[in-house]
Amino acid sequence: MTTPACPRCPDTPLRSVSMGGAPAHSCPRCGGHAVRRAALAKAADPGAVARLWSALASADRPGPLACPACAGPMQTTHHGGVELDACPACALLWFDPKERRAAVRPRPARALDPAALAFREQQAQAPPPPPAPAPADRTPELVEGLLQLLAGLLG
Repeated sequence: MTTPACPRCPDTPLRSVSMGGAPAHSCPRCGGHAVRRAALAKAADPGAVARLWSALASADRPGPLACPACAGPMQTTHHGGVELDACPACALLWFDPKERRAAVRPRPARALDPAALAFREQQAQAPPPPPAPAPADRTPELVEGLLQLLAGLLG
């Protein structure tokens, strides 16, 4: 998308941002986000994105918003208790600020292997290392050296 305008705030250009690691566009005024389906599937649970897109594909009515990419009417549907908008032609989803959190779960974290888990647990239970010894106080040696230098310069 090249400098698209916000579908909710038509006079406000969208900014390029990252939404959970996916490239997206955000409105600095209303906080909405436009993100392509493929990018969202990389940042969120792919199963949740597929279910969301299925619900949007079966939307029976054009919504009030124009797609920020192609300016065509976006489809509107309800999913997970929120109203969502999408452009089937561009595979673009528009999320108002609260809709994004309600509609799509983050991608599940990868499980660590048992050896890594055991190592982390061992590190957490290990006593802290002993403090490093304090450096020796060399003040008397430095004072003595300065006094000798002064004596040599004055004498």
